[in-house]
Amino acid sequence: MLHELIPLMTVLFCFFILGLLVWHALSRRRDTEKARHELQLRLLQSAGSVADLSELMRSEELRSLLAARSHVDSSPVKESRRYAIRAVKTGVVLIFIGAGMLALMAFSNRDWVVGAALALTGGLGLLTSALVSIWLGGRLGKES
Repeated sequence: MLHELIPLMTVLFCFFILGLLVWHALSRRRDTEKARHELQLRLLQSAGSVADLSELMRSEELRSLLAARSHVDSSPVKESRRYAIRAVKTGVVLIFIGAGMLALMAFSNRDWVVGAALALTGGLGLLTSALVSIWLGGRLGKES
């Protein structure tokens, strides 16, 4: 009886983890959009009339604020670090999936060696490449 429930529990757990990851990504995006909306709302509230808003839009302070904000948000180093951290997360998840498949082989009579090997090697490859990218990015950041 227990051997029949293990694959079902594994699939349900994988869907749960996938849902949790999607929820986390969407909540981060929602928080970013909320902060952007609050900044725009504050800018609009600071202008009392259309003439004030027009003057504010022409001001050099607002242009420098928006340019600095867009420069900080889209820095190549920051973007490459985000991609590397995302690859680390994916690599760790793949490693655990592969390890879980190997552990399930001990309890069931199914042969999941190929799937486990693919998941483990894919995870190790992503983890290695991401760590090398982070290391190289850190070295390049110190030199400049």
